[in-house]
Amino acid sequence: HEEVARAQEKAQEEARKAHAEILEAQKKAQELVAKAQGELASAKAKAYDEVARAQAKAHEEALKAQEQAAELKLKANEETNKVRGEIVEARLQAQDEVAKAHEALGNVQLKAQDEIAKVNEELSRVKLKAQEQVAKAQDELLQAQQQAQEANLKAHQEIAAAQLKAKDEVHKAHMQALDEVSKAMMKAK
Repeated sequence: HEEVARAQEKAQEEARKAHAEILEAQKKAQELVAKAQGELASAKAKAYDEVARAQAKAHEEALKAQEQAAELKLKANEETNKVRGEIVEARLQAQDEVAKAHEALGNVQLKAQDEIAKVNEELSRVKLKAQEQVAKAQDELLQAQQQAQEANLKAHQEIAAAQLKAKDEVHKAHMQALDEVSKAMMKAK
């Protein structure tokens, strides 16, 4: 019985240990996921900030270009055809500046999307790793439980064998005693 108690205690200890490992793995997994989510939020915020800055800059440049064009047009009304030619040129230049600004904005947006995709990919990888760790810990717990059951069964079998052997010994001793008594009685006669 003491052996059984010891085996059960050992099994319980192993199960507790495995359970603690699972909790630790889950905690680590949650920390990794939280970290990745924080990084994603930070990257998104940075990306949105860059887009907003680029939009503001593009808008400012467009306004500046329009103002320049308007000024040149006013000047052209007072000057000769030569100045009118310069206005046309300035307008083309302004349109070119606006196109350039729009292109720059597009590049920033693409870069931001790329950053967000990278962070999402990293988050998926971390989640997968965490799931693997939890699965491993659960598998280890199952193994520990199986080992404990086996140890328990073995202990029970050993006790049963010992009891059977003791019974047999008692029977033998009893028979021997009867034989001795019988012999003594014969001698007495």
